[in-house]
Amino acid sequence: MVWKGTWTDTATYLTHDVVAYQGSSYKSLQDDLTNIVPGSNAAKWAMVAQKGDTGPQGPEGPAPSSMPASSITGTLPIVNGGTGATSATAAFNALAPVQTSNSGKYLTTDGTNTSWSTVAAGGPWTTTANNISNNNSGNVGIGTTTPNHELEVNGTFAARVAINAQTSSYILDATDNNKFITMDSSGAMTLTLPLNSSVTIPVGFQCTIAQKNTGTVTISSSATMITTATTKVFKAKGSAVTLVKTGTDEWMLFGDMN
Repeated sequence: MVWKGTWTDTATYLTHDVVAYQGSSYKSLQDDLTNIVPGSNAAKWAMVAQKGDTGPQGPEGPAPSSMPASSITGTLPIVNGGTGATSATAAFNALAPVQTSNSGKYLTTDGTNTSWSTVAAGGPWTTTANNISNNNSGNVGIGTTTPNHELEVNGTFAARVAINAQTSSYILDATDNNKFITMDSSGAMTLTLPLNSSVTIPVGFQCTIAQKNTGTVTISSSATMITTATTKVFKAKGSAVTLVKTGTDEWMLFGDMN
């Protein structure tokens, strides 16, 4: 007998050639035997050894304690001791306390358990829409732990002046605080300082007005205007005047005007 290995339908077998097929061994009974499946024709193949029964399953090996990341090519959810989730967001949602009816709260811990908490009323900070404010009477320091002013910055900071561009007469508004207002027209324009009864502008408000074109700019108001100027008319294109509100209906004006 000549061992030929596993049977294949592309080989030609001679008498006494032995092959393996589906766990059993067969001997060829004739020459030039091609494409005849062992066990299908007793005149052509004789069984030499039959496949035995499947034995009992062996003992299960120990579970792996670690696995290199390079061995994982897809998504591996952790079920035993994990969340079963396949994304960081889903995993957090599974581990976090119940989120229903807890919108706007923050997650805190007592050192053992986590829970949702609400910012206490009267705390140091209050948020309204997109604004945040300090509730206490202390000072705020950036780069210093001992600020001597409501806001003290020890270091560099950057600020940009907001520009309010106008092309016709304009009534000053509380939102113009610290802005640079340009009056840009070839015709005459009037900037009106409103009475506090019509437009509430806080004391301490200040802004700068500039004549950007050839049209004359005049400042007008029924409020008291303290200035050395008599006509409150800007001198020329490029003139600028600073306004500071010093009382409920009192303004100080200084700059390049007649």
